[in-house]
Amino acid sequence: MNSSEADDAFGVWLRDSRVGRLTKRGDHTRFSIDESYRDDPEREVLSLYFEDDLTASHSSTMRVPPWFSNLLPEGPTRDLVAQERGVAPTREMELLAHVGRDLPGAVYVLPEPVTENSLDTDREDLDESGDRYLRDADGNDASAGDRVLEWRFSLAGVGIKLSMLTKESRLTMPAHGEFGDWIVKLPHQVFRNLPQNEFGMMKLASLLGVDVPEIRLVSREDLGLDFKYWRSNEEFAYATRRFDRSPDGGRIHIEDLAQVRGFYPDDKYLGNYETVASNFFRGRDEAALIEFIRRLTLNVLIENSDAHLKNWSLIYSDPRTPTIAPAYDIASAAPYDDILDKEKDLALKWANSHRYVRFTLSSVEHLEHRLHAKGLGLADVARETAIRAAEFWPRVRDELNAASAVLEGIDAAIDRQSRRLLG
Repeated sequence: MNSSEADDAFGVWLRDSRVGRLTKRGDHTRFSIDESYRDDPEREVLSLYFEDDLTASHSSTMRVPPWFSNLLPEGPTRDLVAQERGVAPTREMELLAHVGRDLPGAVYVLPEPVTENSLDTDREDLDESGDRYLRDADGNDASAGDRVLEWRFSLAGVGIKLSMLTKESRLTMPAHGEFGDWIVKLPHQVFRNLPQNEFGMMKLASLLGVDVPEIRLVSREDLGLDFKYWRSNEEFAYATRRFDRSPDGGRIHIEDLAQVRGFYPDDKYLGNYETVASNFFRGRDEAALIEFIRRLTLNVLIENSDAHLKNWSLIYSDPRTPTIAPAYDIASAAPYDDILDKEKDLALKWANSHRYVRFTLSSVEHLEHRLHAKGLGLADVARETAIRAAEFWPRVRDELNAASAVLEGIDAAIDRQSRRLLG
């Protein structure tokens, strides 16, 4: 490392309190926690991962430390952020600096020194009307009908997602100084009717008693944009209200299970669901453990092979004591078996296997004993979920405007797995 290189410093804030500092020198980035935060007995929790040792520093080369890497998008959205920043998608500290005011949860990453306006959106790159959406997909000046957003927000995940705002019951791009309270996921080029699939599975989840945020299917026309990133000829996108934003525009802290485990996003398929259950239960949160079993059972029933660590989160409605966050990213993979190169069924292991067949009522009962959570009747929760899913799915199916192949794939999965699970 060249000792003459100057450090770039970024404060890490949790709402309006600074908790630590990210320091970058060359390709090396280090996160250290402030002593004032560490010594505050009433501090809000940034992460269960850091709580294990608040004196430790966390270093990485080329990347930012794992907890912060998980705040960044993957895939095409990451490429768009990198394009706007003018850096390679691998330059994670540059990307984090670019989107640091609008991250998942209640955390900010802000360049130092901090000014009194540091938590406000800056006013660069605005036209006379204050419009943030100034350029087309190639970076050129855009006409009013073709304007697209600046990528100053981060929504973790692989697909293209938009941060949007409700105004007069419609979803619209936020104006300058506003932040989105909805996530809109655009249709996929390969996986047919994925928005309808996710909407249907989330609606089914809600009928089963799973905690689900408000959801919608929205048409391209309803979004009011000739949006150049709509890379499909399908009509509908999937929208879900953000559970990390309060109705008054405040921020609610969250962290996904990859952050809790200290894993990079690349490692989101490592581990097992028994550990996920333990992270939610933590010896006392019985409601979270029951919710987890209900949700995992649904994932098996619909053959969702992508319920990895980043698709499970903790929410800090109580700033010091988290619980399981509302459900998100639940979709059936069954309609796409012919195009998926699947080496395994479940994203994580259950009973030392990635196969659906290992998820049984007896294995659920075994988990209850292993976690010393006796008396919760987790096997009964799984059984009831399977019975009700088979009962409620036809009602949801009739309301979905999706291709027959997609519906038939879900039909087959629920029938196959519910019969197996119930014996």
